[in-house]
Amino acid sequence: MRNYLLLSFIALIFILSGCSDEENSETGPYPATEIVFEEPVAVGYIVEVMEEEQMIFVKSGVTKEEAMKLDKQASSPGMHSFFSNSTTFDGELKKGYKVAVWKFEEEEEGNVGAISEKIVVLEK
Repeated sequence: MRNYLLLSFIALIFILSGCSDEENSETGPYPATEIVFEEPVAVGYIVEVMEEEQMIFVKSGVTKEEAMKLDKQASSPGMHSFFSNSTTFDGELKKGYKVAVWKFEEEEEGNVGAISEKIVVLEK
């Protein structure tokens, strides 16, 4: 009987310790809020999505209607191209979506073929 009580007590301690989550006790059931201080490299509309190459072309300073008429060949100021860093787009990004894009700092000057660190869809 004594072994059964001791074993039950130990099992109860393990069960109770498993129920309390240190990370979750501060933020509740939601993840902690991430505050981003860096400005995105580009904020604009997607002009073209190349699924095979995992590359998007973003044009800044235009309206959605203008972006829908452009293609990747329209090289002009405000046109940026970004590669995905092993994340596939899988149809998630489409022409005309407004996005904000951050890139990895290791890239050279300019935004031609930069590797995107984060892509946030602002408007569909």
